[in-house]
Amino acid sequence: DELIEKFSLSGVHRSSAIFNYEPGNPKRWTDDKLIWMNAEYIRTMPLSELLPLVKTELKSAKLWRDEYDEEGQALAETISSTESQTFEASAGYDDNPEAIALDLPELGSRDWYIKTVDLIRARFFTLKDFSGQGRAYFSEDFDFDPAAVEKNLNKFPDLQQWMPELADRFEAAFLSEPPPSGGGQSDGPTNWPPANAGGSDNAFNEVAIEAVVKAFTEEKATKLGVIMNGARTLLTGVAVGPSMLAVFEILGLERTLMRLRSKVAWNL
Repeated sequence: DELIEKFSLSGVHRSSAIFNYEPGNPKRWTDDKLIWMNAEYIRTMPLSELLPLVKTELKSAKLWRDEYDEEGQALAETISSTESQTFEASAGYDDNPEAIALDLPELGSRDWYIKTVDLIRARFFTLKDFSGQGRAYFSEDFDFDPAAVEKNLNKFPDLQQWMPELADRFEAAFLSEPPPSGGGQSDGPTNWPPANAGGSDNAFNEVAIEAVVKAFTEEKATKLGVIMNGARTLLTGVAVGPSMLAVFEILGLERTLMRLRSKVAWNL
């Protein structure tokens, strides 16, 4: 009754609601309000409803792997041998294929697919974002956003040396018998790896990763954001995304090592 009493049409406009979009502009192809609402659906809808939609999008972009299905084989390769050879050549790893072996069981599984979609959906606005901004999670064939490279990499030239060094630190902390790095291990502190990095089973998880990254940041006397943002662009090709610690973990150790050492983004 109180709501009925206070209700008034005085603030309601007679004109129709405005629908803003710009024909031919891929960034303004529909109204911003609808994009925002679509993002809310993606962020909040049950995973059981979202996963089939993402599957359709990944299939259309030729990024889908049968291993992501419940009946798929979890031990299949994450990238094809052709993709692998192409990336090895561009990254300068032709003479050291052992250094870029991937975490095949984890990265080729249904569980990995579910965790990845749940992680990256928070910042996506449409299903196209899963095959666009999120492409680096599903393929080695991904582009680097020039703005991200300029902001997170080119502004800090020391990162060109530091990122491969960070890969060396991850290798020392999480691999009991690290493969040869090709370029040799960099000189590091004598108390490396830091305490609590990796644990007894050398698990590449967020807690252990954080210990390594923080120790590395302190050693370089720089800001944590410089290291994290640089790593984000090298690993995913973009400037923003979910927690970088979670990104490291979801991509896996071997993929992280490969991308931190890659020269592709530095040669754009």
